[in-house]
Amino acid sequence: MAFRVLVERHNLNLRQHLARLGRKSLSFSNRWSCMTKSVGHYLEQ
Repeated sequence: MAFRVLVERHNLNLRQHLARLGRKSLSFSNRWSCMTKSVGHYLEQ
């Protein structure tokens, strides 16, 4: 059960951080530099 919770939380974090890549999303970045920094920050972790 505990492992499943960790996996689900990781999936949620991944969806939230990479939402900027989605089309017409609420997490739209106005500048390309903001989007690359946001996604890059998540991938470095």
